[in-house]
Amino acid sequence: MNKISLIAAILCVTFAFSQDNHYNKFSIEVAYGLNHPLSPKVNSGAGAGVLSDLDAGDFSEFKHFDIGGRYMINQLYGFKLSYAYDRFQYDATSLAINYNRI
Repeated sequence: MNKISLIAAILCVTFAFSQDNHYNKFSIEVAYGLNHPLSPKVNSGAGAGVLSDLDAGDFSEFKHFDIGGRYMINQLYGFKLSYAYDRFQYDATSLAINYNRI
């Protein structure tokens, strides 16, 4: 029991001191994942043609990439620069859109 208490106390002290400003001024983030549109439904009717049977699941793929960096001036204010890329593509046709964000 004493060993567990000692280990817990050391971890608490380590976490408390690691929150110092020297460690939290700059951070980098990278993300990769699944993108899923909310509703690319096309109403079936006159002129819908091939696109009448599309569903949001037809556009879901692992085509999201995000990278960014943040520098904090103080605890409240800082600067962040990020870039994100998404591609929504339907495999059966050449229907696709690229979405870039800075």
